[in-house]
Amino acid sequence: MTQGTPIAVVDGCNRFNVHLLSRFARERHLDPDEFLRRIFISRGFTCYQMEQAVTRRLPLFLQSIGSNIAMIFGLLDTFYDEQASFREVQQILRRVLGTLQDIKTGGVSVLLACTEWNVLPKERNQLFATLKTGMDTVYRLGIDRKNAPALFLESGTANAHRSHSVEGRT
Repeated sequence: MTQGTPIAVVDGCNRFNVHLLSRFARERHLDPDEFLRRIFISRGFTCYQMEQAVTRRLPLFLQSIGSNIAMIFGLLDTFYDEQASFREVQQILRRVLGTLQDIKTGGVSVLLACTEWNVLPKERNQLFATLKTGMDTVYRLGIDRKNAPALFLESGTANAHRSHSVEGRT
């Protein structure tokens, strides 16, 4: 990202912290304004908005800015809202996974970061498992033996470089 590549970000958990990125840039003696100008953020507050952001807007937007890097945070956070039926969110998730597969085939690298929640009704908890099966590589964020944050390979190959999921457990 520091080499000037633009990045598209889709945020479904409303936790993307621009101030943290600005500090990151300053600590590395980068111009924070220039650094942030290469990051394009779209937020979704419902599962329907997240579907549109990923399936319709993201592929076209990546093409328009000439980027092959996308990050999606909290994709499933909006899928736990009971306003949409479980059947409906399962269909939306399948379409989103299909789009991610398509853009991956087109040479786009996607980092998908989600938290595994234990939600009610319980049937929605299987959405996370479904999402993980659609990823090439899945990492789990945890604590190592030295009590420091660490990524652990959960499935896939460490050399896979297209679709990644980083999960946190609560």
